[in-house]
Amino acid sequence: MDTQAQPPSRAAVLGNQLLFLLTGIFDTVGRQLVKYNGAGEKSTLLLTLPTYLGMLCVALLPSFRAAYEADKNLWSRVDSRKIIGATLLDVTANVFSMVGLVLAGSGIFQVVYSSVVLFSAVLAYFILKRRLIREQWASLSLITVGLAFSARGGGGEDAVTVIFGIFVTLCGTFMYALNYVVNDMLLSKGPKIPSQRLCVWTGSFCTLYCLSYMSIYTFPNWRELVIDNMNASGGSAAMTFFLYILLILSAFGHNVAFFYLLANTGAVSTGVLQALRAVCVFAIRYGALRAVA
Repeated sequence: MDTQAQPPSRAAVLGNQLLFLLTGIFDTVGRQLVKYNGAGEKSTLLLTLPTYLGMLCVALLPSFRAAYEADKNLWSRVDSRKIIGATLLDVTANVFSMVGLVLAGSGIFQVVYSSVVLFSAVLAYFILKRRLIREQWASLSLITVGLAFSARGGGGEDAVTVIFGIFVTLCGTFMYALNYVVNDMLLSKGPKIPSQRLCVWTGSFCTLYCLSYMSIYTFPNWRELVIDNMNASGGSAAMTFFLYILLILSAFGHNVAFFYLLANTGAVSTGVLQALRAVCVFAIRYGALRAVA
């Protein structure tokens, strides 16, 4: 079923927005748990791979298989260079964001990462010639105020590391916003591409990029990069494996919702949800710190 072929229902949009928000929150928290367990060394790409394995899982959906059977020759009609370029942009943004998360911590990362909505709005205006409607401006204003309060009183981490983490996160955020707009353009202009098909294409190429890198660097140095770090952190291999499975399942749901929303509501509205996710993660982190204080 191609979700772009008919106007989406309000319930479908709201359901996907909720799924996108909840899985996005878990993704950030889950990555931090893997890091605390000693298996999140940033150079390994072990925190990046689950995102793309989750995208690949979309190919198991009956709706994807039905759309594929209905149009097996779609790849020959699209500009493959744009799609490959978008996947390279996606994996680069993911790596930058993952490094930023590890260096800056989840709270500061989410505040900085929420700027994706502003970058998306600017890029959509210049590239797609889209203006924000009044409701979107209102959402931007409310979220900006919320993030301003969230950003107060962070601290505790090494200042140089945090500042570098903020810079890396900003770079990743800009690339993500650009990728949102590029994918929006792929879904709305030219040959009709089902959102799930674009999701699986992205997952396929990005998984290939990650595994190629990992086969050269991560796997040959597995003991030093993973096992020794887990032992030093007192981490559990079983718990780490369980967390990775949850991250893959979360990425599956997150990307089903992401590409659906991108096709039906656009890059800017999806960016607003990312900023709302930042507020929620910061609120959870603040509540957890208060609870153990």
